[in-house]
Amino acid sequence: MIESMQKSMQEEKKLSMKEEIELLKTVIAVNENIKHQKLFQFVLSSLMSILAALAVICIFFVMLLITL
Repeated sequence: MIESMQKSMQEEKKLSMKEEIELLKTVIAVNENIKHQKLFQFVLSSLMSILAALAVICIFFVMLLITL
């Protein structure tokens, strides 16, 4: 009786360890995904800033050409 209870408890521990490992893998995957999203967002915002600066420079030169 006691042996069967110990075996069932060991099986539950094995299952819970497998579940914990799967959870950790999921958490790591989500963290990697978030890191990639933040990097992509940073690159995209940098490109948008550069594009805005180029647009301002172009508008400045167009205004300069119109006045000449």
